[in-house]
Amino acid sequence: MQQLISTREHSLQLMYETHELLILPERFLEIRSLLSQSHASANALAHIVETDVMISASLLKIANSSAYNPMNKPLSSLPKAIARLGLATSAQISMSMSLFQNFHLPIALQHLRQFWAHSFSVSQLCLRMSEHLKPNIKYDSDDLFMAGLFHDIGCILIALHIDSRYFERDFLALHGAELCDVEQQVYGLHHAEVGEIMLKQWGMPTSLIDSVAAHHHPKDNVIAAICSSADQFGHEHWQALQYIEAAQSKVHELSSSDIRGWMETSELLQPLLK
Repeated sequence: MQQLISTREHSLQLMYETHELLILPERFLEIRSLLSQSHASANALAHIVETDVMISASLLKIANSSAYNPMNKPLSSLPKAIARLGLATSAQISMSMSLFQNFHLPIALQHLRQFWAHSFSVSQLCLRMSEHLKPNIKYDSDDLFMAGLFHDIGCILIALHIDSRYFERDFLALHGAELCDVEQQVYGLHHAEVGEIMLKQWGMPTSLIDSVAAHHHPKDNVIAAICSSADQFGHEHWQALQYIEAAQSKVHELSSSDIRGWMETSELLQPLLK
């Protein structure tokens, strides 16, 4: 039994008494808006991210890695790097990195890097897993990516507004429903519920909000079920990921048969497979 740190009422009060909840970075919103436009292009994305040295350097690093450059033809042009990676993948990397840079927490940088590397790997695994679903399974690919990226975002809010030592707690060795149960004991609420609150504040689609809220208890929610399975895979196989670039490389290297094999072991996903 964990010691109570904050009651539910006090935890909610701490969240809502702040001047504002976390705000999505402007660059994140610009990239997401670009992807919804018919004229989206590598040049347009490059224009948005070119002033950010960290994002630009990461895109070039990944594009020149052995995973994406098997012929060993290095490039130094950002639009060409985006074209090599693909617009969607480049945009997803850029959005994830903009989040990492924007959320400043009183925790060790190592913990923050691990958090975003895991979140990004889950988002990419979700998209890879969706390739094996039955044709009649209905889902929104943007919601799927965003659910993977934001599935644990409630942890950030707990650390920022309720418990600054959250990422140092020993119960973080737990995952899934077990972690939610302990958080409920300690704070009166859990990170999936806090994530739901934050996504509502951001005006996200109801389908996305519901998926994040249910990702540890998916029931009949397809996106939540995929996200839960991807989350479990990440915790079991990639605990030491430190960077988003490393996460992208790991997911890219997974074969289709590896992913399907994992999905076939999941009771949640077996009914959804082709």
